[in-house]
Amino acid sequence: MRVYSTLEEENIRDRNLVREWSASGLLDSSQSASIQAQLQTDLRQTNGFLRAVFWFFTSLISIAGVALSAVILRPHEHTEWAVIFVTSSLACWALAEFACRKRLYRYGIEEALAVISVVLVSLGVAQMFSGSARWEDVAGLAMAAIGGIAIYYRFGFVYAAVASMVVSAAIPFQLDMGIEEKRIASAIVFTVILVSVRQSGLQSDSSAGSGLAATEAGAWLGTYLMLNIQLATTLFVVPAWFFYSPYQSSTPQIATWFFLFSWAMIWLLPAAGLWLGLAKKERLLIDVSIAMTLLTLITNKRYLGSAAHEWDLMILGIVLMTAAIVIRRWLQSGPNGERDGFTALRLLRSDERKLAAVSIASSMMQPHASSAKQTNTPHDFREGGGSSGGGGATGNF
Repeated sequence: MRVYSTLEEENIRDRNLVREWSASGLLDSSQSASIQAQLQTDLRQTNGFLRAVFWFFTSLISIAGVALSAVILRPHEHTEWAVIFVTSSLACWALAEFACRKRLYRYGIEEALAVISVVLVSLGVAQMFSGSARWEDVAGLAMAAIGGIAIYYRFGFVYAAVASMVVSAAIPFQLDMGIEEKRIASAIVFTVILVSVRQSGLQSDSSAGSGLAATEAGAWLGTYLMLNIQLATTLFVVPAWFFYSPYQSSTPQIATWFFLFSWAMIWLLPAAGLWLGLAKKERLLIDVSIAMTLLTLITNKRYLGSAAHEWDLMILGIVLMTAAIVIRRWLQSGPNGERDGFTALRLLRSDERKLAAVSIASSMMQPHASSAKQTNTPHDFREGGGSSGGGGATGNF
């Protein structure tokens, strides 16, 4: 059961949409004021910057409180550590509930307390299984996954549901299986979540703050990442050791059948995701599918065993620009500049902010030109000389 009512969350969501439409020129000031007057709520909110600040300092205070308890109690056994972690977790959860009762909504304080609560209970459960390092990790991850789902259903934090999904998919990598089985098991976890979300019929955001569209897109991307075996070594998006067990002494070889299956899936998954996203007009799924397509184009040469060249990305950029121009002109040539509900016009101001953020991120990711290499060429300086003193006025240099 949610700590916030559905009506309150819907009012906040609709009020944010009205503000965005007004800033984008879709509504005038009088229309915006009239609609927002009907969407009042007593929930207390803050801006994104203060939300992050509150989140950081609340987390810092919570961690300091647990550390102080450990210093005072001086636990020695794993059971004693487990008691401290679990007790602290319950206290943080109770404080998060109290903050929500004080009408805080996405304020950073209640979020940090809930997240720290799950982290602490996961550490406590892991301490209970400390006799086996492998099962200790599995128990901790399983508890973290359950806690993430509990946060999502209680407080409605979408990132908690996504994090729970990622943690669940990481559990197979702690088991004693082959790398192919680990990747397939993790992909199955993502796929089961994906199917559950789509079958629920709620991904259309009919429920305020449901976040199922984000969960669906995350599950689709997670399945792709698990099946693209060339991604880690190509882009270093994730470290290569993430895909292997920490108990293996060397990186295992990928079986031929799984290699071919992986190559086929990195083409099929983006195509299927893009088709479903366009059919349902799910913006987030479309964006994720386009990102997966780009990753496929970048990693395909490694699958084919072709040599990588410096001009590969230049060709890819030219292809993408050409495709963007063609699609834009095709959309603009339709009636009223749109086709089947899609348009090339930028309707919302938030789209401009997103493009600006992407531009800044892309500029930060550009490799910097290396400084000129210094050659160790011998110089012509010869010791001696300076017969007149004063720095060697008559010396030979």
